[in-house]
Formats: sequence, structure tokens, C-alpha cells
Amino acid sequence: MANVMRTLPFALMAISTTSVQAAECHNFGNTHTQSGAAGMAIAELYTAEGCDSCPPADKWFSSLSARKGNAVPLAFHVDYWDGGGWKDRFAKPQFTRRQQESVVRLGSRTVVTPQLFVNGKTMSTSGDDKRGSLQSRFNKRTADIASITPKAALVLDTVAEEDTLTASLSTQLADGNSPAVEAWLAVTENNLASRVTAGENSGVTLYHDHVVRELVGPLKIAGPVVHKIVVDKAWKRQDLTLVAFAQDRLTGEVLQAVSTGACAK
Repeated sequence: MANVMRTLPFALMAISTTSVQAAECHNFGNTHTQSGAAGMAIAELYTAEGCDSCPPADKWFSSLSARKGNAVPLAFHVDYWDGGGWKDRFAKPQFTRRQQESVVRLGSRTVVTPQLFVNGKTMSTSGDDKRGSLQSRFNKRTADIASITPKAALVLDTVAEEDTLTASLSTQLADGNSPAVEAWLAVTENNLASRVTAGENSGVTLYHDHVVRELVGPLKIAGPVVHKIVVDKAWKRQDLTLVAFAQDRLTGEVLQAVSTGACAK
């Protein structure tokens, strides 16, 4: 099936490099990570297990790695496909709202799955178009972002306990504080799979990486932001990554991003 476009009714809403270290580890521990001189992008893929045009985009997205590129990948599973016979266990209404807000900010009212945003701007997920393959276009976009001096510097510290992860994020803006800039925290998980038994992907086992399990924000950046995240027992700690980024809520531009393994070796 070709990419499916669904128009959802929603109100216009006000929305709000470093060498990124996404450590693979097995012991929950404490981490300290800070951004560097190059810009790091945020790549947001909006997807759903009930959408049969999404698995190819999911597969490509799984190939991305913040440790080997200029972007931190975030896979947001949306819930508006859940009425098709299969309920996506990773989907949240919050992620659907974030996609809607991003679309509105760009002057549209139509959401698409799969849909890819890089620093707030859309990019076609088709394998090839007149501008080149998805990978080549993605590499160029993120390399362009990395070549520009970032507009923010981030310092992310974590303190881990048995069932919680406390994140402390300090954000310094190059041009001074702006009320339009907000901070976000996200917990992602790799190596996930679902055997789908209904809907458009019935009978297919789907594999996922960079799945957003928890999204916290928008958070004000005046002073250090401290937030305690409850670690769900279903999450595999060795596959978790904690992501932090600063974003302009008016333009969608990501000023800088950083990520770290949620546990230490």
C-alpha cells in the first residue's frame, strides 16, 4: 500500500555536536554527558504498527545511531491507527499531539504515517526521489546542521536508583535566554519486537529501535532542570537511552541535542 495520509481534526495549538554517547550497558548507574562544538539534530519518525507502509521506514530508522551520525533518532508511535484492529503498545496520545503540533507549525493540517522530521522540518521517507536516496538526503541534512555552530550548549547528568532515573539538564543559549526555547527529555528503547495478529500488518513480526517510551516536556530552561523518571519494569535497562534537547517552540528548530546510555558499564 502506498503511504497512507490521514487528516485528523485538531485545533491550532501553541507548542511549545558533540560525540553523543549512547552506551550499551548492563548495570544501572550514573552518567555525565555534555554537548560539543558541532550541532546534533533530532530525527523524529512518526510511525504505527497498524500501518503497513511503516515497516520499511522503521527498518531504515533502526539503522541510525547517534554514535555514528549527526542526529539522535526518536521513534514516536502514534495512536490513530489503533482503531484498525491492532493496538500499538508503544503508541501514546501525547505522541500524536506532538506530530499534529509539528504539522500545524509548518502550515498544514494533514498528518502522514510514516512521517519524518529533522529538526522540525519534514523529509520524505520514500526510498528514492529526484534529490537522491533517503539515506543520502538524510546525511546531507544532518551534516548541514552539524556544520553550523549550535545555538545552545547542554550538560546532562543522571543519577540512577533501583526504579528511577533522575536527570539534571543545564542549558546555555548562545544568544541569551529566550522564552520560546524549551527543554525536552526522552527515554528510548532498542531491540523491541511485536508479533502483529490483526490489522494491516497481521501475521508480521515487527522490529523496532529508538522507540520513545517516555517524553517529558516542555520544560523551562531557566536554571538546571531536574526531573525524576520512573523506570517501567517492562523496559530493558541495557537498551535504554536518555535524550535531552532544546527546541524553539515557534519554529521547531532544535538548538542542540545530547544523549547517553541510561546505565553505566
